[in-house]
Amino acid sequence: MPQLEVFDVSWCMKITDVGVLAVAQSCTKLRTLCVSNTQITDSVFEEIARCQHLERVNASWCLRATEHALDRLCNPCRSQCPPLRELELEHLGAMGLHAERELAGLLPPPPPASPGLWGQSPAVSALSPGTSFLTSLSPNSRIPLRMPPEPPPIPSMLLPPPAVPVTAARHVSAPAALPVLHEDSSVHGSPGADTQNATSANAAETLQLCRPSSCIPPSLKNLIAAYGTTLEHLLIDGIRDAADATALEAMALGCPMLQQLAVTLLAKDTDVLLSRALRLVGAKCGRLTLLRLDSSMRPHAAVVEALALPLFGNLASLSFWCSSKSDGLHDVELETILNGRTSLESLVLRNCESLSEALFPGWCNRGERQEEALAMKQLDEALLFSLSNLSLGTVGQQAPVAAPVRPKVKQRQLPRPPAALALRSVKHFSLSGAPLMSDRSGDALAELLHDGQTVEIRGCPLLTEDTLRSFRKGCRFIRSVCIVMRERTLTWRALTSSVKRHCHRKRSSFASGSSGTESN
Repeated sequence: MPQLEVFDVSWCMKITDVGVLAVAQSCTKLRTLCVSNTQITDSVFEEIARCQHLERVNASWCLRATEHALDRLCNPCRSQCPPLRELELEHLGAMGLHAERELAGLLPPPPPASPGLWGQSPAVSALSPGTSFLTSLSPNSRIPLRMPPEPPPIPSMLLPPPAVPVTAARHVSAPAALPVLHEDSSVHGSPGADTQNATSANAAETLQLCRPSSCIPPSLKNLIAAYGTTLEHLLIDGIRDAADATALEAMALGCPMLQQLAVTLLAKDTDVLLSRALRLVGAKCGRLTLLRLDSSMRPHAAVVEALALPLFGNLASLSFWCSSKSDGLHDVELETILNGRTSLESLVLRNCESLSEALFPGWCNRGERQEEALAMKQLDEALLFSLSNLSLGTVGQQAPVAAPVRPKVKQRQLPRPPAALALRSVKHFSLSGAPLMSDRSGDALAELLHDGQTVEIRGCPLLTEDTLRSFRKGCRFIRSVCIVMRERTLTWRALTSSVKRHCHRKRSSFASGSSGTESN
């Protein structure tokens, strides 16, 4: 397959290092490589970086890889780097399997590929006789949930064992077995006790030196120095210890063509350094249209300040994970983010615990409904007057003429705040974690999302079916609505034909082709 240009094996759980290495070495004209959610490890990325024509790499959700794959991609020994334009490494090593192995004190080499016969695995045969890998772990260590705890007699369907790379298989040797003390020998009385202790200490030092240290953060700066001039998509959210303030500054200065960015912000950076780095990214990367920021591990006040206009002026898609430790997103912070953003088409907000119930009604210029309160007061006065006449026997007496009700001013004639105007162009809206949001807020939000097509709301226990009806009536281009509550989920989808004609609101539920489902 030397002429192959696109290789996509995403979500193929049996793909290991052997197959990807064979493709990378034989396909010299490879341009697109998609290996997301496979069983590849860090050693594959060094061979991937040798593909001279590679433009797109998608290795998201590869659980057996670690964040140190970034270092393999930017190996300084290479003479020429491929012209990478899209690099997607979302949640690389999300389960942290390498950390679990480090707790065990021993990193066994991976078993051979394909059969899944754990009984013939070098990881098990390298241990002492009568000792399994589970019993060799320390008491404080734990086995990953998706790793088989014991060698099964048949191939496991959860996670197949990783493969030994073809280029490195000849150099891998089984670690020397540690000396085993027999029952009839004592540590202090036997003449070979000192020799055994010295051998154990030397073996422990060797294992400590050979063990990959997770305390060393991956070098995102080297990656930007290698591919920054051609990089357009950089999606690395979910990778820990990668995007610090220094790396963000290097990204702003070294990636002029960047269009999509997704990072997880670190807690070790101060607010001043993080705000300065994000402001530099917003000022230098003028082509940025998609931005995903995960600030769930640190306070998000500095991030909100950096997201205010005129920075990031061309954003069309914004996803923001707020910190629950800072009581979530506040009303003022949401107004700061949305003020003046009239070109925003997709908005995702997470951890919005502090959004008030009156925020969206206030943006729609809905006050306390003084007209309704005045009408109720007049009805109460008339009722009291009639009851008093009945008690006094003066039934024919007329009630006092009430003051005329002022004509109701149309709400659409009043000017709306700039944040409300930003929601008018949003087509895809998602919000979660707003416990104070009620049906009144949902009705106002449906009025604000004038061009909304898909709406998803989660973690709002006060919402009912009335909010679902409000979105169906208020959004003229609505295609789907999903409201996830504590006990049930409300969903509604419309057919494409009814949405194109814009008549699905006037017809019945059966004639318009709309379907509403409710599942517990």
